[in-house]
Parts: sequence; C-alpha cells; structure tokens
Amino acid sequence: MKIHTLSRRSFVTTLGAAALATSAFAAAPVARKKVPIGLQMYSVRDDEKRDLFATLKGLREMGYECVEFWAPYFDWTPARAKEVRKQLDDLGLRCYSNHTGAKHCAADHQPHAIELNHILGSRYVIMAHAGPQANLDGWKRTAGSLGR
Repeated sequence: MKIHTLSRRSFVTTLGAAALATSAFAAAPVARKKVPIGLQMYSVRDDEKRDLFATLKGLREMGYECVEFWAPYFDWTPARAKEVRKQLDDLGLRCYSNHTGAKHCAADHQPHAIELNHILGSRYVIMAHAGPQANLDGWKRTAGSLGR
C-alpha cells in the first residue's frame, strides 16, 4: 500500500492556489438580466383620465421603463393606440402587457384586443379577472377562451 505524504510547503502552496482561485471566481462579474421597472396604469388612473400623455411623461421622468394599460384601453380605436404608441416610443417607454377585462377576452372581442396589443407593442394580453366560476366546466371554458 502506497502512502502519500504532503509536505508543509506543498500544503501551503495548494492552500494559496485554492484561495487565489476562489477570489478570482468571486471577483468575476455576474451577468444579470436587467428587469425593467414598470407600473400598471390603474395605479395612476385619475391622472391618466385627466391627461394620459402628461401622465406617461411624468412616469418616465420618475424612472419607469414600461407600463401596463388597464381595461379602458380596450375602448381605444387603432388610431388612438397608434398615438399612444408614438408617445411611448418618444418617451422611451415600453408596453409589455395589458390588463384586459374578462368580457374583452371573449371570442368576439379578441381580434380587437389583439390588434390593440400589437399596435402598442405588447407581448401579452392579461385577463384582469376571470370572475367566479361555479364549477370546473366554467374554468375549462375560461381556459379555452384564453387558449384561442
């Protein structure tokens, strides 16, 4: 049986190399995904009703990077959505999603919701609230509607 011996000098050298490697690893920058800071416009709904564009400008000045519009956006025309998108672009704001009422997620309203979301640059249509469901079949209908 072969016995391995380690001299004090080898031990200290190994220990120093391990410490150096550990500190180099710890000092390496960690790549992190930047998550934009956003706000749902419902939070500022009174200001939004008075002056949407001034509200968006104020949010950008506060440092917000994205917004999520809420249910009333569904009443916009495509032309209005284009005006809002231009304002967002001019301010450097993004719209990642929109909070959409359950009735607007129904099959007959979906094309309009999708059109407005595309114009605004939104990647997601969010159902605000499905409402109470009496049973599993109600949830299945809701899921089917969202799947469309």
